[in-house]
Amino acid sequence: MKLDENQLKEFHENGFLILKNFTDSQTCDEILQKWMTNTRSDFKEVILEQ
Repeated sequence: MKLDENQLKEFHENGFLILKNFTDSQTCDEILQKWMTNTRSDFKEVILEQ
């Protein structure tokens, strides 16, 4: 997958990029679970509150 110029611009402006329909919901859940396992609890609370 190659990002287009607009996607690269958004990434550089925002520091993240949302790729719609990049993968299925099960894979997203697996990624979230790994993130939850490997992230400090105080940081998770701040992110998940938003």
